[in-house]
Amino acid sequence: MKNISNKLEKWESLYDCEYEIPVNSILIDDLKKELGYFPNELENFYKITNGLKCDWFEILPIENPERVNKTWDGIKRANNIKTTKFLDADPNLLNQFLIFADIGGMKCAAYSRQDSTIWYEDKEQLHQTDLNLEGFIETMLLEVNTL
Repeated sequence: MKNISNKLEKWESLYDCEYEIPVNSILIDDLKKELGYFPNELENFYKITNGLKCDWFEILPIENPERVNKTWDGIKRANNIKTTKFLDADPNLLNQFLIFADIGGMKCAAYSRQDSTIWYEDKEQLHQTDLNLEGFIETMLLEVNTL
């Protein structure tokens, strides 16, 4: 958790990222109950910042009633079959994955609910990575910076 905190400042200066103030543990606990699955590293991330945005890449925020205008289109809506714009709103895929990031072009990144691996959409297919959350964020920020 401390490592992500240190990285936020680096990412903000290197990649011109924006991030939200962290949410309280009640909002995190409510979200975990609603979504039914939540990896520890993502929970720890939200304890430090409620999302991260850099150009077209975004770690989706938890809807915060105190900042609803900044957090409305977040992780809760991305994982709801009625409101998601990801994974073609396929109920089978939404049951298999927890969407946590918008990677541009109506594509997402998601955790496998089975083994907590990170996957991403590309050209209408899902691809597994061997990255943890920090590594995934850094990879995406490098890609944003390159494109």
